[in-house]
Amino acid sequence: MIKSENHKKHFRTARNYMRNNFFLIFLSITLICCSKSEESETIRASVNSFEVWRFHFEGFSIENKFVISDAPENALISEIRGDGTELGNSYFYQSEQGFRGIEKIIIEKSSSAGDDNFFKVKTYHIELTVE
Repeated sequence: MIKSENHKKHFRTARNYMRNNFFLIFLSITLICCSKSEESETIRASVNSFEVWRFHFEGFSIENKFVISDAPENALISEIRGDGTELGNSYFYQSEQGFRGIEKIIIEKSSSAGDDNFFKVKTYHIELTVE
């Protein structure tokens, strides 16, 4: 009788152990498969020297934040402006007077669920040919 009860006890413990491990494996796979990977977009454009160039970011959300992580070296203006409407945010660039060449800018878009915990969702690589 004692042997049978010990056997049942060990069987329940093993079954619970396997169920818990299966749940953890399932949860891990689900999180890995369903997590969004960061997007990247490359923009190539031309602009005349000292002319203002604008790039509009698609989609509007108050939970989005844009940061220039790699600024151009020869810019008079290099900034992100948001107007707080459905038009959203835009990046503005103007070269220094007389500059001609290629400017490379990297802008990172982060998002939040409204709790100020931002995570990077997209990177914009802008290559401007200033003529």
